[in-house]
Amino acid sequence: MRALCGILALVATGALGGCGGRPAPLGGWDDGGSGDGVVLDFCQGQARAEVNGAAMPVQASGEMMYLDCCEAAGVVFAPLGAGHRIFVSWRHAGGPSPISPVTLDLADPALQWGVSITVDCDTTTGCSSWTGTLQGTLTIATLDEYQYPAYGMTLCLEGVEDPAAPHATVHSMRLWAPDVVAEVDLR
Repeated sequence: MRALCGILALVATGALGGCGGRPAPLGGWDDGGSGDGVVLDFCQGQARAEVNGAAMPVQASGEMMYLDCCEAAGVVFAPLGAGHRIFVSWRHAGGPSPISPVTLDLADPALQWGVSITVDCDTTTGCSSWTGTLQGTLTIATLDEYQYPAYGMTLCLEGVEDPAAPHATVHSMRLWAPDVVAEVDLR
């Protein structure tokens, strides 16, 4: 796991450092051009979430997705108490990822990559898709030390809903999950 930490920190920060390092800014995204570094400062330390401007204590975990079309996995933000379960998933079409690790710009994912967000999925009500403007990074590494396919992920995301298709309950979010692993569960 320590190797994953170093790889993700290197890719996310552009320099060697400890886990929980800051992701590289994307063309002024780090502070929205205000110079205050607010968003960049959010993505450090332990996993955390802010929904509609309010902090939401969470536990972040990785989840594999089994699709015929592509490689896929994601990061689950499960609330500790009241709150919204948020799942940020990614897909890569066209076979195995050509580069590992890879860092996606969430505002404009590379060709053959897709990112989606669902909110409050459960077996009785289904899922609620969330659409809006995303900024941030998602770093994905294929992990070789596991017996079955596994991915290490670090996510730093800020999202604002699409005014033309507002979500019923989640209007904005900031999410941070460092060094999350999604692996095949054979239980």
